[in-house]
Amino acid sequence: MFKKMIFIFFVISSLTSMAKSAPKSAHFSDDYKKFNDKKWSVEVPEVRELINVIFAITPKGLAGSSLELFNIMRENDDYRNYYQDVLANFLPFYNHPIVTKFNNWIENGTQNENYPIFNLNSYAFIFRGNKIVRTNVHNYFWDGDINGLDSHIKELEDFALKTKFRTFYKNHQNFYDKIIKLQNEKTPVNNQWQWLEDQFPKRINNYKTLISPLVYGFHCTGWNEDNGFIEIVMSISAPGEVSEIKGEGLQRVIFTEIDHNYINPISDGYKEELKLVFKKMNLWAKENTGYGMKEYPIFNEYMTWAAYLLYIYDNYNSEVLKQEEATTISKMVNARGFLKFREFYFELLKFYKNKPSDKKLSDLFPAIIDWVGKQ
Repeated sequence: MFKKMIFIFFVISSLTSMAKSAPKSAHFSDDYKKFNDKKWSVEVPEVRELINVIFAITPKGLAGSSLELFNIMRENDDYRNYYQDVLANFLPFYNHPIVTKFNNWIENGTQNENYPIFNLNSYAFIFRGNKIVRTNVHNYFWDGDINGLDSHIKELEDFALKTKFRTFYKNHQNFYDKIIKLQNEKTPVNNQWQWLEDQFPKRINNYKTLISPLVYGFHCTGWNEDNGFIEIVMSISAPGEVSEIKGEGLQRVIFTEIDHNYINPISDGYKEELKLVFKKMNLWAKENTGYGMKEYPIFNEYMTWAAYLLYIYDNYNSEVLKQEEATTISKMVNARGFLKFREFYFELLKFYKNKPSDKKLSDLFPAIIDWVGKQ
């Protein structure tokens, strides 16, 4: 399944970065911890789907803006039919005030009012009757210490009531259940999770994956920590028609989101070294990668995608590995503009194969950074 990633918006919300007077990004009670520890889930949250529906009927959304939410229609009739149902039910309300605001935020958003932020921050809310209320678990997924949706709840409630959104959502529950089941079947998160924690010191307690039949290529990750419990909430593409062997393409989407949580903390200790070794950045990345030619995020993208191939190397046969190497290298070099990914990956693979048995991937950062500096 062809995937076009619009952009990756990696979001970290950490208690340590907040002022003492700021509200916590989440509250994980002992009961919540007990129920969710060492679990992962896939969801189509109701308030989040409301957000996606509104963005879908904005003029910029309908025109195929940079969000490109609706390329998912390429997948099969189920997705096309769902999109047509969205238009039939909600397009008559395109002039609602909240639709006008959302249209502006697609390209002129503020720190707390934009599609990526609303995409995750909507997970802090649920419906209770016709009201949209807090879950009392999550507050926000951004370092702004606030949830930008708070100022627009009344308008969201009004739109949902006038359009009978809750009835629409209930009527499509079987479809949501279907794509949740497919996502679970095609993405062995438990295997990825275990492999990453075998290779890195970081420990994550819970993963939640958010999908929507409307979202084609938008990926972002939110991090919350409270009461000794770390939870990752990811927004990724819906599964669509996954035809790759064992769904490796969809695996890559999830893996290259969750492994940031393990790779970035290691890279944090090498920021000064990365500034020194990436002096000739034009050899490593094109300007359109989306990371501003900055050493730290560029290196992390190299590492996260190379780590995915190492995971495939450890867990699949040579035929699958060869296929994924070709696909991933082509995507990184030709589509994403990471010009030396082929060389980087094969050098890291060599280090990985030859490492002592008591060493992990996290121990190879100095070697691969040193190699980068010699290029």
